[in-house]
Amino acid sequence: IVHSRNWPAVDAIPAARVARVPLVVHGEHGREVADPDGRNRRRNRIRRALAPLVHQFVTVSTDLRRWLTEDVGVPAGKVTAIHNGVDFSRFGRAGRLESRVRLSLPGEAPIVGTVGRLDPVKDQAGLIRAFSRVRAQHPEALLVVAGDGPCRGDLERAAIELGQRDHVRLLGNRDDIPAVMAALDVFALPSIA
Repeated sequence: IVHSRNWPAVDAIPAARVARVPLVVHGEHGREVADPDGRNRRRNRIRRALAPLVHQFVTVSTDLRRWLTEDVGVPAGKVTAIHNGVDFSRFGRAGRLESRVRLSLPGEAPIVGTVGRLDPVKDQAGLIRAFSRVRAQHPEALLVVAGDGPCRGDLERAAIELGQRDHVRLLGNRDDIPAVMAALDVFALPSIA
């Protein structure tokens, strides 16, 4: 089986067929910042042309499934949506105060946060800009960003430029996301796509 995912891996589809791999699965897990609406005609023509070489497409949402079938033109019978899910047993156990102590966060301050790779499509920079407006009304508020990626330096600079250096915490990669989530009062998902 070859399982490719998103635009950067579409070249795996013809390579798998040339190598006579018996099963090719292509996943669409989201769109890129360069094409957040999935309207790039060239890319969609290539996706449509590769569709006969793919045994099954898998998306993580009904919207992506609709886009592949209606906008790109992939036959509906080849597209399955497997929705992202949340394991409530993992993410409902940690206590708020205990999590804040573990993460060295203040016990009573309002905390807004997000979790994800630091990438332009996730738009944490927009979240930092919005948070600076929140702090105008709630000066004790804190923004927590868990994750790492190519935009980390840009986000650090944005926090400094907006006067939020002491109120934005970039936690980096974490293996304790349930504790991070439990520490938040508000979860924000600023993704463009």
